[in-house]
Amino acid sequence: MPESLATRVAPFPAGTSGERATPATLDEAARTVGVVLATEAPAHVWDWERGSVEEVLLMSGADFPAQVPFLDSHNRYSVENQLGSLRDLRVEGPELHATAFFSETGRAADAFVKVREGHLTDLSVGYAIDDAVWIPDGETAFVDGRTFTGPLRVVRKWRVKEGSLTPIGADEQAKIRSAAFPDDQPFTTEAAFMPGDKNKDSDEQTRATPPAPASTAAPHAEDKQAADAPADDAGAAARAAYAEMVSLGNRHGCPDFAERAIRDGMTLDAFRAALLDRISSEAERHAPAHTVSMGETDEAKFHRAARDSLLMRSSFGGSMKETAPGAAELRGYSLKELARECLRRSGLPAGGDMMEMVGRAFTSTSDFPAILADTAHKSVLAGAEEANETFGLWTGEATASDFKTHTGVSLDSFSSLDLVPEGAEYKYGQVSDRGVPYCVATYGKRFALTRQAVIDDNVNALTKIPSLMGRAAMRTVGNLVYSLLKENPQQFDGFALFCAEHKNLATSGGKPNVDTFGAGVTAMGTHTDSEGAPLNLRPAFLIVPIVLQAAAFQLLHAQVVGTQEQPNVPNPWAGYVVPVPEGRLDQESPRPWFMAAAKGFSIDVAWLGGNKTPRVEQRQGWSVDGTEYKVGIDAGAYVAEWRGLYKNPGN
Repeated sequence: MPESLATRVAPFPAGTSGERATPATLDEAARTVGVVLATEAPAHVWDWERGSVEEVLLMSGADFPAQVPFLDSHNRYSVENQLGSLRDLRVEGPELHATAFFSETGRAADAFVKVREGHLTDLSVGYAIDDAVWIPDGETAFVDGRTFTGPLRVVRKWRVKEGSLTPIGADEQAKIRSAAFPDDQPFTTEAAFMPGDKNKDSDEQTRATPPAPASTAAPHAEDKQAADAPADDAGAAARAAYAEMVSLGNRHGCPDFAERAIRDGMTLDAFRAALLDRISSEAERHAPAHTVSMGETDEAKFHRAARDSLLMRSSFGGSMKETAPGAAELRGYSLKELARECLRRSGLPAGGDMMEMVGRAFTSTSDFPAILADTAHKSVLAGAEEANETFGLWTGEATASDFKTHTGVSLDSFSSLDLVPEGAEYKYGQVSDRGVPYCVATYGKRFALTRQAVIDDNVNALTKIPSLMGRAAMRTVGNLVYSLLKENPQQFDGFALFCAEHKNLATSGGKPNVDTFGAGVTAMGTHTDSEGAPLNLRPAFLIVPIVLQAAAFQLLHAQVVGTQEQPNVPNPWAGYVVPVPEGRLDQESPRPWFMAAAKGFSIDVAWLGGNKTPRVEQRQGWSVDGTEYKVGIDAGAYVAEWRGLYKNPGN
């Protein structure tokens, strides 16, 4: 499973005066500046399973190389976004320090000037979590020699992947705050902000350090004892209060309010009171900016976003009512860029020759094959839904658990119930001897998505072709149904489906009109079961070729019929059945039309396992450079009851 990348945000160690003073550690000649990447202070971060949680990063578990990339706002997709490198990573007590080295070229030169001028103050570290312990609410755990109380996530092992220079975001809940810290108040505390910065990946989180007030605030009432303690203890108490204020601000959707309170020197008690007033008066305004579906992994969210981004680029884009979060951002990725991103997310090599890179994405454990398969499957289903097949309007359904012959129930299976005298036993009805046999078969085809199609960004190969196959799958089932009407197969009683013996075939053909339609109603309504009991069937559907649909609609929608001598005769068949125009019947000569009883009393469609949609299977291509897909459907059609069908051969 690809590792999930998280980020924490911390400000540069500040200078000696003013909020935009040059950092004291900045070296103009060497183009370097010292940074603090993370501390062990508890901070609120986003957990996709639990929502907003507190997290502690244990410095004893930090793993880092001698050098990691120094990026612009976590943009890992181009070397142009690399500002330089972070070197000399080291743990100093509860903090992780590093030295940022700026390149002399392009964006790095501009960024260095903004850091020197004090405009850019935040550095966000990207890290991968290897081992973490979740401590539930109210429980206490002993982790690596220390005691922690839940709810809390304690990260025991984590790896630094990159660091980014990050500006203040436009999103109110994703801003990265910055301010200068007085020399006598060392930076240690961190506080979290909700994910939402559009410059970050969907699985990233941010942590930002709360700013210190411009002047020393009065001791908090609840911290009076700490105020009388040594300076170090007082500083720790103040920093804890700052962290609590920022945590409360984030929790209630107003981090900016917490920042202003800290800068104004507000005490923790005063901030709590002011926050309650703000929540009461502006609760609607500060509702959560977005919701997250719990229980879904970051990989699953990325899969859905990537899949929907590809569908948005296809012909289905205009009809998509809802897309996964992040799909709009990924829409700008070409197929090869998406392949490269999947390799990066899986920690696999993403460079090299383009053909090799795409082939690696196809064959590796990255998300790329799964995303393509999901997109193809969605396209197949979309094509099946748009197939505009008519058989589903009037046919019944059956389920087959396997490919063996099964027995359906006919109207003769239970003609009537037996009288059961008091105290007598109920007799079993016999189904098998009067049932209708049916089975299902498999129909399918293959198609391939090649490396060339990915490099050429041929999205149609992934969406249009599967869509057409989805249509073809449903059309195949339609062919099975209408072939029964057209081919007039022999039934299990030895007679053809439509014949004089079955009394369901008109003696002479003609267009649908009051008389010919009435003859069909009479024929169907007078059928009896094998024991001579009337079945009281009536037609529910009129199935006609396209050339006869006008005549059918006129018959069924006219309120009066008649001749010049009797012009106002009421139409007895107005609204009597549902018309079903079907183009397959136009291939016959003469063009017949049919009547069918309610669903389940004419023709049934059997589905394997009840699955009424095409299935898509994928495998790594052997005969092609890419991935092969197989689209199949398992279905069958059979005449469940010939007495629920009537045919007029037409003219």
